[in-house]
Amino acid sequence: MGRSSNNYQFDPNVNKFASVLNILAGHNAYEFIRINLSDALPSTTTLKNYNQNISLPLRECEFRFDLLKNYLDSIDSNYVFASTEADGNLSASEK
Repeated sequence: MGRSSNNYQFDPNVNKFASVLNILAGHNAYEFIRINLSDALPSTTTLKNYNQNISLPLRECEFRFDLLKNYLDSIDSNYVFASTEADGNLSASEK
């Protein structure tokens, strides 16, 4: 991976952690943590590039059951944790 515009190059484990944090906590929570832990986590642009480089395209409202099934079979697991970021939906539905 090339250097970002601010010349930081994050360890692959940091990128992996940041990707999981962004998925599980949601975009707003990730940005809050990233801003408050200055220079500890990659920007959302860097994170998006990382996800594309590892062939992890994330699209809203798309669930890939076949890939999930293959992954669960490969790690011999029957359990899944699912999360959603509902911040935008909550504010719209409360009006």
